[in-house]
Formats: sequence, C-alpha cells, structure tokens
Amino acid sequence: FTEVKVPLELDKLVVVIDSLDRCESGVVYSMLTDIKTFLGGEKYDVVFVIPVDHEALKKHLFAKQEDESLDAEEFLRKFFNVVIRIKKHRSDDLSHYIHELNRDQKLEFNPNTLALVAKAYAENPRRLLQMLNNLTVEQSLYTEEFAKENETLIAACMVLREHYPEMAEAILKNDTILYEDSNYEKSDNNSIPAELKDNDGFYRFMRAAKHTLQSATTESLRLILTNSDKAVANLSDVLREALNSFDATTII
Repeated sequence: FTEVKVPLELDKLVVVIDSLDRCESGVVYSMLTDIKTFLGGEKYDVVFVIPVDHEALKKHLFAKQEDESLDAEEFLRKFFNVVIRIKKHRSDDLSHYIHELNRDQKLEFNPNTLALVAKAYAENPRRLLQMLNNLTVEQSLYTEEFAKENETLIAACMVLREHYPEMAEAILKNDTILYEDSNYEKSDNNSIPAELKDNDGFYRFMRAAKHTLQSATTESLRLILTNSDKAVANLSDVLREALNSFDATTII
C-alpha cells in the first residue's frame, strides 16, 4: 500500500480497488488478506469497495486456500462483510443502454445498427461501447458515402471478422452461403462451417443480421471483409480460382 495522508476531520475513508480479479492469484489473495488485517483495527473508520467478477474471484482464492472441503461462498465470506450482486440485465435494458451511449457520445448510428450490436453483445454489455468506438474508426476506412449507406453492414462484418471468422472466410469464398439457410437453424444439411454448427450465439446473430447480409452486394461484402477495392473485387474466390486454373466446368 502507498502511504496516504488523511485529514483528521474526515469521518470515513472509502477505498475502491478495481480490476482485482484480473491480477494473478497470489496478488489477489495477498491483497484481500492485507485488507482484512487492516480492517481488524478498531481505530480505523475505513470501507473498502471491491467490484469484481464473482466467479473469477472464487477461482483466484481457491488457488490459494488450503482446505479443499471449504465451500466457495463460505470462503468468500471470510473476506467480505457485505456482498451486493449485480442482477442480470434484460434485453430491453441493453437496448436502452446502447441508445443512451449513442446519444451521450453523439455517435449518430442508426437504430438498425444499434439493434444489431446489442444482439451481438447481449452476453457482454461491457463490449458495447468498445464496439461502437471501433465502428467509428472502421467507418473512416471507407468513403463517407459508402460508410453511411452501409453502416449496419459494416457492423455485421466486424462481428463476423472478430467472433466468427470461419463464416467470414466462407462468405469470401462463395457468398451464396448467405442464402442457403434462410432461417439459420442448427442443421447438418447446410453449408455452415463445421466449427460453428453448434454455436448458439452464431445462429442468434445470423438471424438478426441475415437481412443486412443478404441485401449486400458481393462487391460491398468483399470490400468490408478484405479492404479490397480492386476492379475484380466482386468475383468470388471460387470463380477466381476457376479462372486461374482454366476450369471451364466450374466457370460455367
């Protein structure tokens, strides 16, 4: 701890320690035991507030505690006098939150883009602001007209590139894959990449993004997924390879 001079007239000192669950297990354990020891002195009127990922913290502590039979929750109660758990958010809360971000940050994204981003990060609200910031930077890679016209498509492709690169690669090879399963339900009879066939999050996202993706031109998809603006950018990889190898059957 760094020495801090506290005014004598101060009634109570509140210390907030953030991101503790991101530290190494030894650091987490030592920090909590030091705090507990410090609080043992009655002359101090100090409150420590520690926002953490509950499950991550339990893993850290159990890496150090010796009694393997000790219940995880009971072990946590050794350190914390009061625990306030953040309740699970609802989908409409998340939608309201992303519209607030859009308004407060003056980002000016359209409702379709916001709805798609909210759906993509429904399980990770912390990523919403980062995604909107990334989207702002991504738009600067294109002409103003293209970025405005294809805003939602750019967002959809960003999600594919980051979370479902197998699907992004499959679209580049042959974008007709976007139309082969219009409902995007789990099935062994579609062309969805094998790595994604059991990924529920992928299917949820594709159902939300299918209209945007299916309405896009091949040229727009390739430009966003590869940053290629060459004259032949609208040729699929399958056709390109067939041309290079003189494969007349595939070309026809």
